[in-house]
Amino acid sequence: MIKEIEDLLRKIKNSKDKMEIMENIKRFNTLYEKYINYLESAKNDVKKIEDTISSSTLSEKLVFSPVDVQTLIEKAKNDIMKGNYEEALKNLHLARKVEPENIKIFTLLGWVLLSLERYEEALAVYQKVLKLDPSNEIVMVHIGFINYKLGIFGEAIEKLSRINKEGKNKEARLYALLYLGRIYFEREMFTDAIEILQDAISLGPNLFEAYYLLGKAYREKGDNSKCLEIWDKAIKKGIQDKWVEKMKEEING
Repeated sequence: MIKEIEDLLRKIKNSKDKMEIMENIKRFNTLYEKYINYLESAKNDVKKIEDTISSSTLSEKLVFSPVDVQTLIEKAKNDIMKGNYEEALKNLHLARKVEPENIKIFTLLGWVLLSLERYEEALAVYQKVLKLDPSNEIVMVHIGFINYKLGIFGEAIEKLSRINKEGKNKEARLYALLYLGRIYFEREMFTDAIEILQDAISLGPNLFEAYYLLGKAYREKGDNSKCLEIWDKAIKKGIQDKWVEKMKEEING
């Protein structure tokens, strides 16, 4: 259509015949009106599409209310318990898009990365949490265990021991005990591991990783019957958990 208009304009400018000029002007005006109408129609179509996309984007934002974010967090927690870490990551990333400064989301995200042994990434996430909440004891505990995994043994044990003795957050103290128990177990200090893990179970009776490690520690000391007794007690709680499944597998395997 633009080419037609340009051709007519050129003919009007170059023609010497008045009748031809007038005829081309008439055709030009008709074509011009059609072009304007076309542009207006196209503009309206584009506006409708733009409004639809804007409305859709707004709807997507509105879909994730605080309640829905909490639902995503709870799903992630359940996935973590079952060992479905990739699914947990997906739910936490969705939740973070809606609430980018939610400390609970970041804490769980770090926990998942820690479980996947992506220690550097987990440490970066936890450092973000400490910027938002410098006194977060749970994050300090996780950082202590990351230090251990990165080979900083003395600092790791010092941090975990301090939270265990001085911490005000029960969950932080619970995981400080669990991580200390894991460290002692992995360093083959089984007597110390047993003492610490028993304290962890006393504080958190449904901390199944502690039951698993406690049983393993007794097994390493040659007391297989005590190991099976501890695992059986945990299994009879009837709670679905990846550590319970590991106990069942080792009993049956």
